[in-house]
Amino acid sequence: MKEKIEQLLKKYRRIISYVITSCFTALIELVAGLAMIKLFSFPTVAANTVGIIIGSLVHYLLITNKVFKKKTDFKTAAVYLTTFLIGMLLQNTVIYFSDKLLSQYLKTDLSYTLSKGLSLAVSFIIMYQLRKKLYSKLGRDLNE
Repeated sequence: MKEKIEQLLKKYRRIISYVITSCFTALIELVAGLAMIKLFSFPTVAANTVGIIIGSLVHYLLITNKVFKKKTDFKTAAVYLTTFLIGMLLQNTVIYFSDKLLSQYLKTDLSYTLSKGLSLAVSFIIMYQLRKKLYSKLGRDLNE
């Protein structure tokens, strides 16, 4: 049994590392966004944008250097940047509408946190599929 678990961990090491890193950077995004709201009275979408930028920089550096140990080229960097901008727009749209609805019933912290979770889930699903399609057009594997 132990050997089987070790084989599975070895086989799925990258995806496990990717998920852990993504959760860590999602937490950074959330805390940064909440700080912008609480400390600087940023509107929700502006706070979310700051959080996304900070979290994405950390995510990109950790994923590229620690998880995949890859160098990027211009084409893959362009795909990442393009999908990052689309993902940020998508997340901000979800944050705007969900927070507008939830803030009527919940305190700011909880409303923003739930909206952020929803925006991350929606963005992850769509961006993963989009990046997979774009990278395959470049002849690259999303899991490289």
